[in-house]
Amino acid sequence: ILYWVMDPEVGGVLVAHDIDHEWVYMYGFDPDKESAEEYSDERCHELAIRAIGKEASVRVLGRGTWNMSAQVAKSMRDRRVFLAGDSAHRFPPTGGMGLNTGIQDVHGLVWKLCAVEDGWAGPPLLDTYELERRPVAEHNTEQSLKNALKMMEVPQALGVLEDPTTARMKATLVDPAGRRAVEDAIANQAEHFDMLGLQLGYCYTEGALVPDGSQALAINNPVRDYVASSRPGARLPHAWLKSGSARVSSLDLVRSDSFTLLSWGEDDVWAKAASTAAPVPLSHLRIGIDVQDIEGHWESVCGIEPGGAVLVRPDQHVAWRAASRSGSELYDLGSILKVVLNSPV
Repeated sequence: ILYWVMDPEVGGVLVAHDIDHEWVYMYGFDPDKESAEEYSDERCHELAIRAIGKEASVRVLGRGTWNMSAQVAKSMRDRRVFLAGDSAHRFPPTGGMGLNTGIQDVHGLVWKLCAVEDGWAGPPLLDTYELERRPVAEHNTEQSLKNALKMMEVPQALGVLEDPTTARMKATLVDPAGRRAVEDAIANQAEHFDMLGLQLGYCYTEGALVPDGSQALAINNPVRDYVASSRPGARLPHAWLKSGSARVSSLDLVRSDSFTLLSWGEDDVWAKAASTAAPVPLSHLRIGIDVQDIEGHWESVCGIEPGGAVLVRPDQHVAWRAASRSGSELYDLGSILKVVLNSPV
């Protein structure tokens, strides 16, 4: 869905909105030397045809300008106003993090608004929105900007930054050393297109959660490498489970209108603990009883021993966990939830 056109005269990016019917051609210009008004439909049509490299049936549907920016709002909340998505943070398009981060914002905000509106959490819970989301927005902004700047390594290796001609580019690609430099520059873009760790591995360190004292996982490349964890603040790891005769994702067990307690084991101590949660809505499922771990390793992926449990928020992030349980101790989930919800105990 993305094609980088390196022709020095019509260089740009072709982006598929609909592969069969609608594409965007992004072409840079210097506003100090020319104006947007100089780019008529006819000129845009000509540039697009030259970028494609052959005669094609092209119709210009529209044109506009935009400036690449990397910005995060000073605050994501002002009294009754909450910022999410592009109003809270603007990224370069390199990495496609704008929409992803915006969805994460809303996922993290809506359940808190509902909890306050429905009366099972107080207004202080809303203070945790910015506490959790702004660091993620800042980190994603930095990575998107890093991706954009790193893209310049490719035209630099081609030599067209100093000599923007097709002849120079062809000479570079014919030269073995020059071609290797270009190949290395392209390979160095891998992080731009492989950011699973950034997209799924982010973990809130403070906010609507109860830390358990565990240390963050040591990951070689936290942008590319995703290591699942049930550490408080992390997104609940996905696994394929069996509920009755249906194959379901562990994420589908998490209710959007209540907290979800997942416990491992047959004893009823967690059912008793769940009874202390009122008036906060809480759903309780027993892994191995109500739901089967058909692949047999989700327990270890989550880092939970038999008898342990995780408390999951409506946005699928872990609020609290007991990695194991010893003896007949009974956790007071009501008090734990008051801490999570930033409510007076």
